Amino acid sequence: MKLPIIQTASVQRFIDGILDDLTRGCSTLVLLPEDIDEAQVWNVVQAALWQRSISVQEIRLLPEYLTRSPVDVIAGETEVEWSPPESPRILDNLLEHLMQRDFPTMVLKLEGVGPLESEGWRTLPEKWGAAAKSCAQRHVESFAAPPALCVIVSAAHYTHFPENDQYFNVHVWWQMPSAFEILLLCRFAESTPHSRTSLRWREHVLSSLVGGDATLVEFLWNDALTLDEEKLLDLLHRFGQKRGWSTECLKVWGVDDFQQRERDSLHLPPMGWRRLWTKGVVYTTVEYGAELHTAALAVLNRREDVLHRLWRGQAALLLPLLDQLRLEMCRRLTETYGREWPLWDDPKLPEEKLAVEQTPYACQWGHLETLLRHCHRLHTYQRWLPLVGTARRLRNELAHYHPVSYSLYAMLMQDAERQQLYL
Repeated sequence: MKLPIIQTASVQRFIDGILDDLTRGCSTLVLLPEDIDEAQVWNVVQAALWQRSISVQEIRLLPEYLTRSPVDVIAGETEVEWSPPESPRILDNLLEHLMQRDFPTMVLKLEGVGPLESEGWRTLPEKWGAAAKSCAQRHVESFAAPPALCVIVSAAHYTHFPENDQYFNVHVWWQMPSAFEILLLCRFAESTPHSRTSLRWREHVLSSLVGGDATLVEFLWNDALTLDEEKLLDLLHRFGQKRGWSTECLKVWGVDDFQQRERDSLHLPPMGWRRLWTKGVVYTTVEYGAELHTAALAVLNRREDVLHRLWRGQAALLLPLLDQLRLEMCRRLTETYGREWPLWDDPKLPEEKLAVEQTPYACQWGHLETLLRHCHRLHTYQRWLPLVGTARRLRNELAHYHPVSYSLYAMLMQDAERQQLYL
């Protein structure tokens, strides 16, 4: 089971930004964290360029190119004939020759990382943009644009992000996909859900735990309904080990410097987090801001932080459902007995008594359970007591930030359906 995160709206918007740049002749350097498949991004960009009727020249960079200049390699791959033959082999002249041939948008297809170990290759996209800017200025009257260069690569090869310019932009995989998009992918991945109950639980719990990491969704998928605290921590620890994460390497990468308080103003990973982001240890979502990967928290033995993420997914699902159930019960009791039924026994708290005097819909779980248990006038609805007890227990656990079990949630949903209280 693979989640197609490349199809989410935020990632498509990211791809569209790359395409818009290339279409107007602006070269792009696309930097990805190590957990994002470069080939998949390449394929989507290339297919979209073809859809825009923009042809692509692929140049496969081989390890032996490390000792050769980028200009020589690209001139050879594109069959440039230098005229005059003694022309200096520099980027400006290469672009002039390519413009004369009405050369298409150019994409460098990177095979292996050898060439990027060379400064000349690593800085090529930025220098290409500068040369394209000069070339365009010389041809301003013809409105001709030089061919654009697109390099899509792991950010591990770059210690800093180059500055954008008129004919050069850097695109960084950041703030995508959102937790909500992961939730939707989980929903559509369940082609034949056993029940709406399990579907809602899985999508809420997993989208809260994984941030934007679809591979963690896939890793936890089959265990989502049986996750207790110990099982979750064990699975996350195993996932972190598969990624090669340990407490020692996380500290070397700068995990101690991670400051969550800065997350709301981030448009790019801060310099101090770059290595963490490159390794997939730090991500950001619209809902939660910048966070450490949940598996990294498990590796660091930050148990309470892991359980908080489990809790917040459960709370997002259950708290609205519980309040919907409470309001429906209040509605039915009010239709049967009028507005005074909550006052047939005084609530324990003065503020709750004042609230139910104003509206019967303010009756809370504790007082509702007391009335059903002890008020004979409500005997017709005493069949609700087991359901109210389960709902009250769930609500109290969540209100104290304690994760709950799927079995207790499933019991609530089954009892509600038996009482024809549909959620």
